[in-house]
Amino acid sequence: HATLLTIFIGVFIGLVSPAIFSFPAELLPEPIIGFGFGIVGTNLGIGISLGPYVVGMLRDATGNYIWSFAAMATFTALGIIPVLFLKRQTNKSLQVN
Repeated sequence: HATLLTIFIGVFIGLVSPAIFSFPAELLPEPIIGFGFGIVGTNLGIGISLGPYVVGMLRDATGNYIWSFAAMATFTALGIIPVLFLKRQTNKSLQVN
């Protein structure tokens, strides 16, 4: 079962990254797209750096991974909330009449 789970994780991680990194280009005006990519990259780096540390602390404090997974699910849900309020920018030069 672990091999199948690992394959699924690999496939879905491969699908998530392009979606995340396409947000700045779709949601921001052209002059600040680079800034948007910087924000995405910074948040990704913070999550990669702090995530394992927090999961390990919770594992050590509780003796199991249940609270660690609950914390990851909570932070994921909280991260979705701001995305719901974003609006896509329309580029009039790309629209076909």
